[in-house]
Order: sequence, then C-alpha cells, then structure tokens
Amino acid sequence: MKIYRSAIPTGRPLELDEDVDFSGYDFSKDYPLLGIENAHIQGLVERNGDILTVNATVSGTLILADSRDLKPFGLDVCEKDVFDLLSEMDEDNEGYLFPGNGIELSEVVYAYLRSFVPIQPLRKGSELPSSGEGYRVYSEGDEVERGPSPFDVLADYDFDDKEESK
Repeated sequence: MKIYRSAIPTGRPLELDEDVDFSGYDFSKDYPLLGIENAHIQGLVERNGDILTVNATVSGTLILADSRDLKPFGLDVCEKDVFDLLSEMDEDNEGYLFPGNGIELSEVVYAYLRSFVPIQPLRKGSELPSSGEGYRVYSEGDEVERGPSPFDVLADYDFDDKEESK
C-alpha cells in the first residue's frame, strides 16, 4: 500500500489495518536482522501541518542472528507508538525521513521495526562458544597468556639516541 501526503487532508485521517509481507525483501545489508515475519500495522495516519503523524500499533517477528553462535531466532515486537513521517530533515521535529509525496507502507513498517533490533542479539540459552582448533575464546576478566610478538625485537631499541636525518 502506498500513502500519498497530498491525499491526507487535515482533519480526515487515513485508517490502516494492513499485513505487510517482507518475503521478497533483501536483508543482506541489515545484519544481524535476517528477516521480518508476520508484520502488521493498525492505526491512523493524520496530517499535522506539513507533517504526517502515524498513531498505530506495529507488530512483527524479527528474525535475528545470535551474536554468540550466529543461529537464527525470532524476537516478537508489538508496540503502540506515535511517530512522524518527515519529508525533509528538520531540527525541530523527530521522526522517520521519507522525502516525496508517495510513501510505501512497507518502508514505514520496516523502519519502525528495524529500530527494535538490539545491539547484541542473544537468544534464550545462548552460550559463548568454547575454544577450538586454531582459536581461543576468552571472557572478560580472564587472564590472557601472551606469546611472543614480532615487535619484541624492538623492546631494547633506544629510539632517542638516533639522530634525525636531514
């Protein structure tokens, strides 16, 4: 569904009750977000001066990659909120930027649900992987065994005694 700014007059809000399908959407640039399922928006879009305001409940299941073992899991989101759809950057207003007259409803739902992706997604029961062949896993606070470094040869080098070249 497409929302046109010019088609929403002041005092006559547009009612929304739509399922949004993200099955054909490419999430390859949205890691750790792998997909969105069962997305739905229900509410109103109304004009407040030059700004469109969405007063709606947005729900969906975010498919995320666990930050510890990369296994996918679902995170259910269902939030009632009021937010603005801005046509240009404005220091006085906050909201989502959608320039132009036509706004695709799926982009509005995507932008809103994307804001709920945690910085470090962890599914229930997720554990830090153990060490394996060729790598070691350390937890914060663990003492790290230091091996030789290629910079160890510079440990006894006196950098101050060297004259600067012309």
